[in-house]
Amino acid sequence: MDAALPNGDGYWPGLDAITLCRELLTRVCSPKPLSGRNRITRASDLLKLPLLRLDSWTIWSKWFESAAVSASVPAQPGAEPSRHAH
Repeated sequence: MDAALPNGDGYWPGLDAITLCRELLTRVCSPKPLSGRNRITRASDLLKLPLLRLDSWTIWSKWFESAAVSASVPAQPGAEPSRHAH
């Protein structure tokens, strides 16, 4: 039996996929943006900083919406995340 434990959406044509567990993600922040002159004081301040993501900006958009921030999340530069674990 061959087996692999990839991370992703489970869509791999020609393979059978079984969900082992769901991801639980949480937002974290370095202490630096929380202090000093340009510190984060409201949720909208995060729009000026690099935001980490997995597959899309959907999660951040929902988070900002729940924080009553009406601006859209800017698409930030960087490589698209891989659909397969390496």
